[in-house]
Amino acid sequence: MQLSWQPHGRSPYLSANRRQPHEGGAGLSAHRQLWAVDLAVAEIQIEGSEWRIETVGGPLNTEYAHCTKTGQFAPTVLFAPAVLLSSAVLKSGMAAGSLNWRIAPVLVFWVFVCGLANCWGQAYEVVGTITYRTFLAGQEQFGSRKEFKVSVKGCDWLIRAKDSDTGDSVEIGFENGVAYRLNSFAKANTNVLSALIEWEEVPNGDGSLTAYLWLAFASACHFAQITNKLLTPVWILDDPNLRHENFKMSAEWATADQPPHLPTRVTYFNDGIFRVYHPVKKERVSFRAQKPFDQGYVNATYEVLQRTNCGGLAVPTEFVFTRYAIPISARTNRQDSNLNVATNRSNLMVRSVVRVAGATVSPGSPATSFRPSFAATLTYMDQRFVRSNPGALNVLNTITNGNWPEITPELVRRAEITARAATSQRQPESGQSSRVRLVFGLVALGFPILVFFFLKKNKTATPP
Repeated sequence: MQLSWQPHGRSPYLSANRRQPHEGGAGLSAHRQLWAVDLAVAEIQIEGSEWRIETVGGPLNTEYAHCTKTGQFAPTVLFAPAVLLSSAVLKSGMAAGSLNWRIAPVLVFWVFVCGLANCWGQAYEVVGTITYRTFLAGQEQFGSRKEFKVSVKGCDWLIRAKDSDTGDSVEIGFENGVAYRLNSFAKANTNVLSALIEWEEVPNGDGSLTAYLWLAFASACHFAQITNKLLTPVWILDDPNLRHENFKMSAEWATADQPPHLPTRVTYFNDGIFRVYHPVKKERVSFRAQKPFDQGYVNATYEVLQRTNCGGLAVPTEFVFTRYAIPISARTNRQDSNLNVATNRSNLMVRSVVRVAGATVSPGSPATSFRPSFAATLTYMDQRFVRSNPGALNVLNTITNGNWPEITPELVRRAEITARAATSQRQPESGQSSRVRLVFGLVALGFPILVFFFLKKNKTATPP
């Protein structure tokens, strides 16, 4: 059964934040204002358990110019309080003679959908399987498979991924601007737990695959705050230190029109410069790619293939992330400099493919905390001081009570000691120290020679 309701003539209009009624509408005044609505309804459609409402305006202090919201009805446990609340408001308004009868169904529906249902719908969980495959010259080299669960509420999230083969698992939570990571190992004779705390919202692009899950299901707040065309890579970098230097890449993307406005496609562009960590020199080596790739090329793409509407939220159920590399032939032979590789992926080789298919999305989230939970004593690495002056990359600390620590004066003191120790190890030798070491070295080398000639001379001078 389908129900469609559209007001005749001018759309009903309600203002609950002013005492004077709008032209053509009705005013609702109250001694104490508890909430405010400024709304003009164009059409409401109900079919089965799904609803659609098209409005002009919106809740007070929002910027809705024209909004079409779709979704499913909340469970009965949420519907009953919504009806009671709406009925109370309507009864008091009509008794005072200040509420137009045409707005009654609109107000009931709006309180239900955009009030309780909106609070209920901003949290969601995604469960599924993620696969990762690497290729070289078209031949598959490696593959892995992980079971995952992603819990999201507003800008906080918790990602769990468990390897299907080893049983090792990773949990990364982001709460109030801080990221918490807990690694659990199933193999015997290894550390059962390891942990890390950092400020970085984008997870490390390692073998846990959590960065790809974050991009697909928990990156809405991150994309909403970006003011330029730069993104943090979500895959393993050739120099891991780049991550702590806030390294970003040029990118283009699009986000869904429906909340929470997750990305639907992303393209990452390489600038044509390789940045590789040299294990022998223990430093970064940078060099340009062969022509024409030195002018930049598509490094990776993300694309949503399927998504579902859950409580008015558009969440992916299937996506593919493909990372590209320069063909092997281009690393030794010069290519046509007129070849357009900036956007043409056919000139590149596929390096890795990450895929999620058939994920299940559920409204709401049972998580009360988005920090990984544990009860054991463990030593963790605190990376919240990496950009301090002086910076400390890994500050070791111990958790004994199962609670993730906040920044304390003792932790700051430990970070300062760690930073000074790291600085002293990197401190280059002064010129005076080098000269002193050189003199002592020459003396040490010359002393045996002097002793040899002295002994030989004495032996020659001794009478028979």
